[in-house]
Amino acid sequence: MRHKYKQLFLACALILQGCGDGADKSGEYLDSAKTYYAQENYSKAKLELRNALQINDNLSEAYYYLGLVHEQEKNWKEMYDALSRTVQLDPSNDVARTKLAKLYLLSNEKEQAKAEVGLLSETSKNTPDIYALNGAILLKEGKTTAALAEANKALAIDPSHVDAVGLIVGVYTAQEEYAAAEKQISVAIAGNPNELAFYLLKLKVHLKTRSPALVEQDYQQIIKQFPEKLDFSYALAKFYTDRQQVAKGSSLLQKTVNENNSLIQPKLVLVDFLLQQDINNAEATINRFIQENPSEADFYFKRANLLILQNKVNEAKEPLNWVITHNQSEEKNVVQAKVALAKLALGTGDSAEAIRLSEEVLVSDKRNYDALLLKARISLSNGQYDHAISDLRSTLRDYSRSDEALTLLGQALMRKGSPELAEESFRKALEINPSNFSAVMPVVTRMVNSHDIGRAEGLLQAVLDSDPYHKGAMEALAQVKLLRNDVEGSEKMLTALSSQSKDQSFSNFLRGKIAQSKGRFPEAIEKYQVVLTKKPELMAALTNMSDCYESLGQRHKMQVYLDDFMVKNPSLPYPLILKSKLFGLDNDWEKTIAMLNKGIARWPQDPQFYRYTANVYIAKKEIDKAIATYNAGLQKIPNDVTLRLSLASTYEIKKDFDTAIKMYEGVVATNPESDVATNNLVSLLLDFLPSKENFERSVELTKRFESSPQPYYMDSYGWALLKNGNASEAVTILERVNLKTSRVAVFNYHLGAAYYELGDKANADRLLRKSLDLGTLQQGEFIEKAQVNILLEKIAAETAETVMQ
Repeated sequence: MRHKYKQLFLACALILQGCGDGADKSGEYLDSAKTYYAQENYSKAKLELRNALQINDNLSEAYYYLGLVHEQEKNWKEMYDALSRTVQLDPSNDVARTKLAKLYLLSNEKEQAKAEVGLLSETSKNTPDIYALNGAILLKEGKTTAALAEANKALAIDPSHVDAVGLIVGVYTAQEEYAAAEKQISVAIAGNPNELAFYLLKLKVHLKTRSPALVEQDYQQIIKQFPEKLDFSYALAKFYTDRQQVAKGSSLLQKTVNENNSLIQPKLVLVDFLLQQDINNAEATINRFIQENPSEADFYFKRANLLILQNKVNEAKEPLNWVITHNQSEEKNVVQAKVALAKLALGTGDSAEAIRLSEEVLVSDKRNYDALLLKARISLSNGQYDHAISDLRSTLRDYSRSDEALTLLGQALMRKGSPELAEESFRKALEINPSNFSAVMPVVTRMVNSHDIGRAEGLLQAVLDSDPYHKGAMEALAQVKLLRNDVEGSEKMLTALSSQSKDQSFSNFLRGKIAQSKGRFPEAIEKYQVVLTKKPELMAALTNMSDCYESLGQRHKMQVYLDDFMVKNPSLPYPLILKSKLFGLDNDWEKTIAMLNKGIARWPQDPQFYRYTANVYIAKKEIDKAIATYNAGLQKIPNDVTLRLSLASTYEIKKDFDTAIKMYEGVVATNPESDVATNNLVSLLLDFLPSKENFERSVELTKRFESSPQPYYMDSYGWALLKNGNASEAVTILERVNLKTSRVAVFNYHLGAAYYELGDKANADRLLRKSLDLGTLQQGEFIEKAQVNILLEKIAAETAETVMQ
């Protein structure tokens, strides 16, 4: 027994000793992290901090520094989490609490920001940081004068306080008082010439005023003052490129390379710059760099990219395979090369090889970001939308801040027919990266289609705030401004675009639209023809030209133009569709069908020809022929959701609701996130297959439409609630629908019916009668008319009975 106790004592001693070592070790990790942070080596600092927290999860200072690391990396959510834990463990850490308040303010959560300021110690409340923070809160509340007063309190203590200067400059800039903004910045720079933030404020003001000469001076001043910040040399070179000042950009980058010859990045940037001007020069330059440093993998990656751009796919594999063979000790480079080879395979249609390489990467690194995204892209390109969505959601569990993964998820959901969920994904991507143009455009398109032009303009302006010369954003904003009849604003955008691009196709296209909007049709036609000579694939120009000829009463001229255009561009399908539409305008249905059948024969996998052909038959009231056309299309492309939905809708027109329900059920079974299929199925279940089970199921199916921007979807949810016996909640939803769109007959009918169930017969009668009035005005049959009349008769009878009593 005595030996057992001795062993137990030794074990306890070892445990206690181990705990002591661990505590000491956590401090060592923290000290090491601080050193790495001071050296701006944030990845190693983060690793050391996590080591410290693995030993001691209550180390508030480690969480604080982790928050600082995330701040530098602009990982705002992670920064918030770390700082929240910091103040939870150490409520006296006023610096962490101040940063937390700023994060709340960035998220427009003013009350939470105020609450954090209120918890600061008394000694911290009269600091420049807090004055500036209070000023920012007041500015969010629209109290400009009070905000400026708080900022000036901060400057009275610290004339170079960055946030206070930024607040004042922001107010002046918003009021377009640019001279006052520049004066404030000049004072700040004079007081602290080594503060980069002040130079960036000045640059931002000059970018806002679109003053190229001043922007150039700003960049040059930053480069002179902060020569180690090479990113500004690269940015100035890009600025020169945007302004068509190629020689200046080339000279600047060559100088940067010469002055930093031991660094790899300046050389890669130079090659990218040369690539925009002369790919042969770029290739010669990268080959020279490889000769000078034959073991540098980045040069081989760059050479592969240059070859890919020249469609020399097989040749591009050579430098990538060199990396795999000669960089076995650098797993990161090997993985990158395999991912690049997988992308090449996918681009050439070799999905099997792309999958093989991706899986090979994931075997060695199961969380490899590039391989995971590539796997999703493969599924997306193969039309396997469910797989893509599943892979992307799995990826987002590890990389929740990936705007690229969220954008791909949005694209997959959109193709699967779930625009509501797709837009939610795009919006999340934009919260992370407001300048993600791939995410911006689908949301902008939806906003434009919903006539929410102001918000669309705001989103595009956010991209330009980040990248003032983003060509795609400038083009889109020019079009949005034109939709708002802001011709002057649109012209300004076009002038800016013309100054930075040799290709004037878009400018000609939009100037054609401007001329068309003003009734100058011959001028518009001339512009569109110029565009189509260079960009025959721009079908909007072709459609607009056709509209101009229609306005001039010269349809035959458009037909002649189309005949010549189709001869010159035989690979484009849309001209056949446009030609068929022109035949339809002449009521020449035989030629219309013949033209569309020609398209089906030429492009049997293109669903638009089947849709247009079926629409012609529907217009002729030959519904069975329309159904046969859709079935023929589905034989060629059996998984096309649009054809399946169109076929189900055609059965509705035929009033074969049982078959329509079966069709929609099939789409929902394979595409449960399809908003259109779900909405249409629920509408039929509620109105033509009523049962308690279907009412409950309809509520469940449409629950996701509760806050939908699409009123028809929200209406379906409200109607399902009413049918399921929840009239009170149904009224709440249906009132919101009518606030969005009050002149739709069925919306008024549904809200009227809901009021009736609540016993509000006066409002019910008013809305039901309004639905009948709207029903006589709307295009198409108001199929609910009979139910409305039955309910009105019921209200009248009940009202009469009440009077008699």
